[in-house]
Amino acid sequence: MTSREFRKLTSQLTPYQLDQIKTQILRYLVLNEELEDTTPECCPFCKDATAIIKKGKPKGKQMYKCKTCGRRFRYDAQQITAHSHQPKESWIILIEDTLDLVSLDYTARHIHCLFPEPYLTS
Repeated sequence: MTSREFRKLTSQLTPYQLDQIKTQILRYLVLNEELEDTTPECCPFCKDATAIIKKGKPKGKQMYKCKTCGRRFRYDAQQITAHSHQPKESWIILIEDTLDLVSLDYTARHIHCLFPEPYLTS
């Protein structure tokens, strides 16, 4: 979906509908955070529930390995925040600004002001 198509679709929604979408997405982010310390019931790739082992904790996120298919994953595999190095707050800002049709440049500046990283230069 292009940004033009997205803008067209979201412009047809009421403010109440946009607010409901924001609320639901934020609930999913909270759920992802709550599930961080939970052991997965099965491999997200092969769905085998019998062969999951812990396999390290790089960058604070527990990694698991499936003995059946050999793939490594975090519990948030296939979630919106799975490969993100950004804090949850950055995701919240991004989602809200996207639904409000704010430019990506503005959102990036907003996030950078709130969460400056020492290696980024302005």
